[in-house]
Amino acid sequence: MSKTRTVPVVTPNKVTLPPNELSEPKSLTAAEIALYDRQIRLWGRGAQELLRGSSILLIGLRALGSEIAKNLVLAGIKSLVVVDSESERCADGNGENGGRQGHVDDQDADLTEDDSRGCIVVQQDLSAQFLLREGEVGLRRLDAALPRLRELNPRVEVTAAETLGDVGSVGGFSVVITTDVTYPRACEINALCRSAGTAFYYARALGLYGFIFADLVEHEYALSREAANVETAIGRETATRSVISVEVVRDDQTGKAMETVRKRESYVPLKEAARSLLEESVRRNRRRLGNVPPLLPCLLALFEYESLNGGRIPVLGTQGDLKTFTELSMRKTKELGLQPTIVKAEFLRQLLQGLECEITPTTAFVGARASEDVVNFLGKREATIMNFAVWDGDALDGRVFALTGIEEKEDVGGTPMEGIVVLD
Repeated sequence: MSKTRTVPVVTPNKVTLPPNELSEPKSLTAAEIALYDRQIRLWGRGAQELLRGSSILLIGLRALGSEIAKNLVLAGIKSLVVVDSESERCADGNGENGGRQGHVDDQDADLTEDDSRGCIVVQQDLSAQFLLREGEVGLRRLDAALPRLRELNPRVEVTAAETLGDVGSVGGFSVVITTDVTYPRACEINALCRSAGTAFYYARALGLYGFIFADLVEHEYALSREAANVETAIGRETATRSVISVEVVRDDQTGKAMETVRKRESYVPLKEAARSLLEESVRRNRRRLGNVPPLLPCLLALFEYESLNGGRIPVLGTQGDLKTFTELSMRKTKELGLQPTIVKAEFLRQLLQGLECEITPTTAFVGARASEDVVNFLGKREATIMNFAVWDGDALDGRVFALTGIEEKEDVGGTPMEGIVVLD
């Protein structure tokens, strides 16, 4: 027997989902069931069918983008469109102000003309990008990498586009993932996704550090678990999450009661998250406030620096850049209610040194975590990142913070990333 309780949840600014999210997934073929057997056992046949019907747009094919592309192609999505262009890294999509500030070898200088640095294979790309080979230096990165992506799973349609303009509307995609773009450009793409009701991820790997931001607009998912003695309440659960229905089914043979809980998460745009404070439950808890890593305010300071400087990143060897970035970091630390002493000069130096570095362990972890969350979102069977995940590879510390600007009544502060050992 089963018992279902459902209440309507009113959501402001309801956005229509793209057509591919509304269509019913087609059943898997016997060949697909055999191919995806291991992951079907992990997240279920229904989730795999949802994955098989999903189209994803990926912007950026450096090391982090390559990791995400590889994971999603192997997961068995329907199609992947990859945009890889230097012009897409910067605000207004023109590439004039926000080009890379890292050093370029003389042998690569001729490859950087006309903003082509982001789409041509250069020597430094080979350090962390497994889809490229040494003999491909000088080729377009899309031409070199996409054939190997297609070989990973021929059932997935993998195509390339020079710019977002070549893609058309983002409303035709289940998810848009941006990597290796500046904060102002990410805000522009996020706004496009918001207007179309399309889920948006923004991820970057910065040397030993990295982050993932998620704006899924509005995400519904179902959790299946053994029912507890206390009945699960319907209604608002946290500042951003509501329980919209509970179905309890009792197994006549075992006598165990299993419940399926449907929840809804409401997200905010990147620009709003970047100027939000920590949750009240963290601000009023001295222990939790003391555990917030310096990486969080420094990343928010990096966003503001890029906004003030047309997408340009601060250069460690430039005194003015270092002074400005330090002041922004200290101000963000104060705004978040953190002790200014947590931001050390050595930490700032190490962060700035790695802004243009691709380190394989970082790109592998951040890429895997982002891919996992995309699968959770598409499969609708797990909670997803809410909404800003940071990774400190030096401290082996991964945390998720809800930067929403929405006040709450529940204790829902930053939590360690699942599966990561946090070193105090």
